[in-house]
Amino acid sequence: MHDCSTSAGDTWLSRIVPQILASAEYRAGATALFIVWDENDSGGDLVPC
Repeated sequence: MHDCSTSAGDTWLSRIVPQILASAEYRAGATALFIVWDENDSGGDLVPC
């Protein structure tokens, strides 16, 4: 989302997350989905991953 709006990011997530959750790999229980959010441009308060 560095170059688009929050609503654009939300729209993208609303399309891609259900596809991931419906995939055979995810349903087999061998895959995890992590959504990490870090949009701070000030250089502080970064999300450690």
